[in-house]
Amino acid sequence: MLWRCINTFLQRKSGEEELYRVADLIFSQLIEAKDINVSISNLQFSSYQANYVYTGKDDFITQTIPQLEQYVQSHPENNDIPYKQQLLNNLKFKHEKSPMTLSLYSHIIDLGGLMFITLPGDITAVFAKRIREAFQDKIVIIMGYCENYSNYFVCEEDYGLYFETYISRLEKGNADDFIDHTILCAKELCK
Repeated sequence: MLWRCINTFLQRKSGEEELYRVADLIFSQLIEAKDINVSISNLQFSSYQANYVYTGKDDFITQTIPQLEQYVQSHPENNDIPYKQQLLNNLKFKHEKSPMTLSLYSHIIDLGGLMFITLPGDITAVFAKRIREAFQDKIVIIMGYCENYSNYFVCEEDYGLYFETYISRLEKGNADDFIDHTILCAKELCK
């Protein structure tokens, strides 16, 4: 369950201390790992591709930019101003560069008891759980940053709640659509 360990939602601090804490968690999982007996038979593969246009005009952008501008101007003494300014800069950059078309690809390799799914970015734990629960009879290995880098895939219910939304180039609901279609494509292989 390496993905749980390195998920940014579990990050407690920043800096060298946090790096060592997360590294220790990863290594402890690797040391405790057990051999997995997987039946590999009947190699099958498929791909899913979709295009999404980021317009920069969604409610999140149009509401959050003025809120952040007002906050930064009226609270210059607050310690969180550099962080808020970074969020604001990210949103303004996305707005200025829009519309942007993202071509997203996912490749699925099914080996019977083992399945690989590639994704063009980083997904949150919600999506990893959704994918793994769809294939409970298989070991699923999710490989991110393949074919493209589309920043973060943030599920609809978490959109706007975390930093990942501020840098994602997908509008609300796009990530859910892409992951759901990737799961459907993978399920077609299992028939």
